[in-house]
Amino acid sequence: MRRNSSCQTTPTTSWRSRLWSPPPARGVELEEALRVAIRKTHQEPGCRRYALHRAVSGTEGLVMIEHWESTDALTEHGRAEAFTSLAAQFEDLLAEPLHVAVLEPLPEGDPHLGRL
Repeated sequence: MRRNSSCQTTPTTSWRSRLWSPPPARGVELEEALRVAIRKTHQEPGCRRYALHRAVSGTEGLVMIEHWESTDALTEHGRAEAFTSLAAQFEDLLAEPLHVAVLEPLPEGDPHLGRL
């Protein structure tokens, strides 16, 4: 993993993205369920970023960019009420299985521009 002094990457932090694909006409419901989860998740220990985005090209859906202080914090998030309540709605609100990508930062250039 590349590192420089102004843009450190800690191997125990966890960046990931999740792609949520709603069935037709359920996008508003999915977005609202995610917004409720976001407000709760922002209060969880170890949550550094939990930010929702809408995919406006390519695969339709909503994308969550997450950054967790540690893999332990991420594991606890998976057990927390915010996520378990949301997961209980997956069958109705997702057209296809949730796609999760674990991300490894590859910082380059300006430390503020080359990294989330």
